[in-house]
Amino acid sequence: MKLLRRRRKLLQALAVLIVLGFWAQTLASNWQELSNFSWQVSWPWLLASLALLVVQIILLATIWWRALWLMGAPVGWRLGVSLWLKTQLARYVPGGIWDIAGRLVLGREEGISVRAMSASIVLEMVMQIMSATIFLLVALLTR
Repeated sequence: MKLLRRRRKLLQALAVLIVLGFWAQTLASNWQELSNFSWQVSWPWLLASLALLVVQIILLATIWWRALWLMGAPVGWRLGVSLWLKTQLARYVPGGIWDIAGRLVLGREEGISVRAMSASIVLEMVMQIMSATIFLLVALLTR
């Protein structure tokens, strides 16, 4: 049991290092553009945008938790949101599936049905497509 826990911690640390490595590589490859950009920071706007970002992240996690609940996995809000948040760094690893794979693995470790997890992820994607479509239609109609 301790060996399994140690391996899991090692894999988690490795995953974070991979994400940080991709971020560092992207930053390094764009350094010339970034250093030539004329930065003008408005602290009130920056703080307001960070607050809105936190609200958005919590709402997205809550939507997925609710989808998970509707698919037959009645887990607590804290666990559902925690699973979603823990896997979000993996979105930045090339491939586009690592956050989903992470949720499936972590959810299975918590005893959540893989079927319910998969269905909730599909439902989450459908809701994202629907909301983007609505936004696009409103944008096109108000031009």
